[in-house]
Amino acid sequence: RGVTRHRWTGRYEAHLWDNSCKREGQTRKGRQVYLGGYDKEEKAAKAYDLAALKYWGTTTTTNFPMSEYEKEVEEMKHMTRQEYVASLRRKSSG
Repeated sequence: RGVTRHRWTGRYEAHLWDNSCKREGQTRKGRQVYLGGYDKEEKAAKAYDLAALKYWGTTTTTNFPMSEYEKEVEEMKHMTRQEYVASLRRKSSG
């Protein structure tokens, strides 16, 4: 969920869709938020999970058990969505 493999580089990219910016009459499902490029699929999936928890809360569906993210959920409470996405991108490998 939330991970694609780049066709040319073979690296994994994490994305999510932010539909909070969708306008009435718009046919697209919001905007895609890039969360970073990763060497390992698992790292990209965890980045997606963390961003999904920030955007949609602890009831969202994640790739890994919620218990793996308890510390991060506490830390993200003090950041805006944009700040948190920027921190995920900084931690990515590309």
